Amino acid sequence: MREAFTGRLIIEANGDGYVITPATVVAALGGGRARIPIVGSVLGHDYRSSTRPLGDGRHGIRVYKAVRDQHRLKAGDGVPVEVERDLAR
Repeated sequence: MREAFTGRLIIEANGDGYVITPATVVAALGGGRARIPIVGSVLGHDYRSSTRPLGDGRHGIRVYKAVRDQHRLKAGDGVPVEVERDLAR
């Protein structure tokens, strides 16, 4: 089942950008501390990857620089995300 949320963009010092995945979404995706394969969309762009465990029980979903640049996003901006577990992987 597809899960939708809007996350706040975090940009790390190295330039990586991601949004924190709500715990309810992580649970709906199957939970756990490992990467979770996902498919869906970020800002309407098709997306296929995995969640990124952050080491504190939370997961992040990467927002690629090309997408951030296209939408002129900066840290703290809201990013609409729709994901579901990628059962093909």
